[in-house]
Amino acid sequence: MAEYETNALRTAALSNQKSIYVGAAAPTTPYDGQEWHCTSSDPPLVLVYDATNTMWMEHHARYYEEVVSGQTPSITPALNGDGCTVYDTEQSSASYYAYANGSWRNMGGALVRVYPNIDVVEGTTKAKGVTAFNWGTEGARVTDGQRLTLISTNITSNNSGDYALMFIGGTMAETLNGSIEGYIGSTVVIRQGLTTTGTSYSLCSGVVISDTSTNISVKHLATVSGDQLLETGLSMVTVIVKAE
Repeated sequence: MAEYETNALRTAALSNQKSIYVGAAAPTTPYDGQEWHCTSSDPPLVLVYDATNTMWMEHHARYYEEVVSGQTPSITPALNGDGCTVYDTEQSSASYYAYANGSWRNMGGALVRVYPNIDVVEGTTKAKGVTAFNWGTEGARVTDGQRLTLISTNITSNNSGDYALMFIGGTMAETLNGSIEGYIGSTVVIRQGLTTTGTSYSLCSGVVISDTSTNISVKHLATVSGDQLLETGLSMVTVIVKAE
């Protein structure tokens, strides 16, 4: 609170102006610069009177908290307008949250919404000796550098600049050499080498696309002539991730 001068006459007005007022309701006669701790809030809210604009200026708390993996602040109680700088120890990043309408809201980034774009496109499991997809049978031979399409379809994003995210998984029962590849348009977003019998894979990646029809596919790239090819199970799905 403000200091009294030597021999100053202590009046009610001077005491009200130079003291911190504590109460559930505003003082009857406010003074410019007067500080009021409003106890009707939990926690108490600090306000300072602005005589020029005839209003109480609210001063909300500012907090700091460390969280793990995207958690929101846990500080309670909090008032509408309180702020908190949050440091994520796993992601080594900081975000700013504001408290409003009973919860903490992330003020530092866009809301991410995920839109399904197609249903799961799935390859049927095949036994040895049975034609797998449309590209051969057990013991089929290929040439070095040949790409065989296993699954293919088209997607169309709602908006240009959205992010297409591809998930593929399966098991290559027999292959002497080569790679499994995931394409979005002409871009290889996923590639994993398949060098041993029974190689299983579960892969995810993506790329920004336009709002025109875009082909997505899974292919097998042969790296040695004479590879044996037999895919015993394969599935693929894409979703559109839109930040807004």
